[in-house]
Amino acid sequence: MIQRFSYGVIRNLAVSAEVNAGSESVRDELAGGSTRASRRDGFAEPIFSSMYRALRQGAFPVTLDISGAYAPDLISARAASATAEGSLARGGDLIELTAAVARVSASETVQAHVRADHYGNADRENASGFNIDTASYWSPSIGLATQTRFTPRLALNLNGDYVFRETTSLYNAQSGLNAVNGLGSSGQVSAELVYRVIPFRLDASVEYGHTF
Repeated sequence: MIQRFSYGVIRNLAVSAEVNAGSESVRDELAGGSTRASRRDGFAEPIFSSMYRALRQGAFPVTLDISGAYAPDLISARAASATAEGSLARGGDLIELTAAVARVSASETVQAHVRADHYGNADRENASGFNIDTASYWSPSIGLATQTRFTPRLALNLNGDYVFRETTSLYNAQSGLNAVNGLGSSGQVSAELVYRVIPFRLDASVEYGHTF
């Protein structure tokens, strides 16, 4: 469940606050053919953000939005295991910086963006009560999004992103060992059909996404 509140301070500036809560079940396939099931739930770190519209279409050929977000490390994090539930909280802060260029026509919107995420040092407690420390790292990404409006109520959103992730290091306080975590880059594509049940008040949508 995602709760997001936004307020337009002036014509070209908006601020937002977001709180996410949920539950996630994961099944890992291990070497040798065995599997391990785990579960994470609870609240993620809250996100505070702002967006500034540097260029507005009409006066310029495109719209340019500059935005920044910060998620402080306010919630304790614990790692999921086969015997204990984990938390959705990461255990570290996050900074997001984004620039997005868009062009709008009567029936279609096209937007391209570039983003840089900085994940701060994170501490997660494992099932034995020891901390697993993850070093900070950068994760830049690029993306393209479109919306095609078939009628005033029905639209199709198509999105694609590619995320570049650095290799980071881990320290396990229980074993006293350091490890290298090759996070790996990834691509995501999604398609979402949106129907405006009550225009500007209530939308219903169904989305399919795939991560490479």
